[in-house]
Amino acid sequence: MKLKGGKVKLSLDLTKLSEFFVQHVEKVVLAILGLVFVWFTYSAVKTERYQRVPQDLKTATESAQQRYTTSTWDEEDIEREQIAVADYANKAKQAANAIDAENYRPRQNWTALLFPHEQKRRAPAYLPVEELRAVGGFGAFRAKNRADPPIGRPWAVVTGAIPFGNQRAEFVRALGGVDATGELDPKYVAVALLREEVIGEATQVEKINGIRILAKDVDDVMKQCTVGEEILNPMFIIALDSKDNAMNELCNALPAFVGNRKWDSSVGHPKFPMPLPSATNDSSQSEDPKQPVEPTEPVAEQPKEAPTSDPNSPFGEEDVKPEAKPEAAAKEDAAATVVADNGYRLFRFFDFTVQPGKRYRYQVILRLINPNHGVDAKLLEDPALALKPHGDTPYSNITDFVSIPRGTELLAGPAKPGRSTTEAVAKVLLRQWSNKGGGEATQEVELLKGQVANFVALAAMLHKSDGKPEETTGEDFTTDTMLVDVSGGERISVLGKQETRPSEVLLLDPDGRLVVRSEMEDLPTYRSFMLSEEETIESDALGGKKSGTESNKR
Repeated sequence: MKLKGGKVKLSLDLTKLSEFFVQHVEKVVLAILGLVFVWFTYSAVKTERYQRVPQDLKTATESAQQRYTTSTWDEEDIEREQIAVADYANKAKQAANAIDAENYRPRQNWTALLFPHEQKRRAPAYLPVEELRAVGGFGAFRAKNRADPPIGRPWAVVTGAIPFGNQRAEFVRALGGVDATGELDPKYVAVALLREEVIGEATQVEKINGIRILAKDVDDVMKQCTVGEEILNPMFIIALDSKDNAMNELCNALPAFVGNRKWDSSVGHPKFPMPLPSATNDSSQSEDPKQPVEPTEPVAEQPKEAPTSDPNSPFGEEDVKPEAKPEAAAKEDAAATVVADNGYRLFRFFDFTVQPGKRYRYQVILRLINPNHGVDAKLLEDPALALKPHGDTPYSNITDFVSIPRGTELLAGPAKPGRSTTEAVAKVLLRQWSNKGGGEATQEVELLKGQVANFVALAAMLHKSDGKPEETTGEDFTTDTMLVDVSGGERISVLGKQETRPSEVLLLDPDGRLVVRSEMEDLPTYRSFMLSEEETIESDALGGKKSGTESNKR
């Protein structure tokens, strides 16, 4: 420090100052720590203590909880506090609704044509199913649940040829390749099979006045049955696109029979190759060749018509499905042979609602997705072609009538000739389809002339398809067949031996037709049933059981 002109002048020697700190750094640091400690101690002494204890916090929490659970809000409280009540349930429903795409559609056409198309898209013709036919029969199907008994059903199966290749060619012709990428394969979305009962002589009409057979009726039966082996090459099968994929309405699957019975070509169509080698030829008949079956002959193809709007279309709005599969995703069986694609696909539809003894005829109409639906009007001959989402084929040909077997039959047995004091008696074997386990019930009875063979059996034999005969009670044999006359039963000499003349019976069936049954013709089947029954009775007798064959007339 120096004095100059009466003023004090400070001068700092940085060298000495740095030497001071180097020599006394420990003391400076210690002094600073001491001051910090004194400051912490002073602050701790002056800080106000927290006066509450944990019990106070617990008490406050319980009080708040009680107030929350017991307090209520009324309309006045809501208005006073100006609280807005939100309807979250309604907001959730609104959030789940689909967004209207029209509100977000761009004003500008991003796919505008660089050059106008000279050829416009036209309305395609929709081609009907060809050569529709039908057959009927009885059968015992294997239940899906092995513990359940077989499922006995009468059925009619309707088959036809879908002109898939020709329909695709028609789309090519009508669309002319104009923005037709991916639209050339026909997409079938619904089936309407119509059925009409035939009473008396069938009249020739273009459209039957029948009821629609619902796919639900088929699905209800198929859900109970095991699916059997397909007899056709999968390349000839296409399917509708359904939400649950439970069944193929265009080509129903084949339920599996009980035992060794297989489906044959009657569930196919003449336009397709013969069944696969693993299938045998006995579908429309039972194991007995006498099972009545009346297959129909194919009807000539009708000329193709242009599509017309039918206000009485059998389709309902629920039949319109968003999309269809052009080809079924099925595995080709190892036994299937390589065959050429003829452009047709099989139509097959089961009718499990038929009644034995009745006659029916069928007609079908298919629905396809309209390939012009939603297309830009500039590409169409008529903008109205884009409005309808689907198109319906014309009605197919009408099948010849198909008779559903009654499931009952009378087999002629031995006869007793009439005497002066007694009438002639014919012994017959009643044979009837029984829903008890999917088999045939038999009962041997004696008939007089004029008697109708309707009986309630006290003890009949049930011949199941999957086991030996067993005794059943309460079987209602309803044949509605009357014995008109009987011959035979007399003793005759044959090559020096006394024999009994084979019988013949004249019957009046429920349709009013006279039918002759011969004991000689019916003997093999008659004997096979009686022998199996006798074996069962003998085995039951050895086990201490009794068997009866009594019956009561109705």
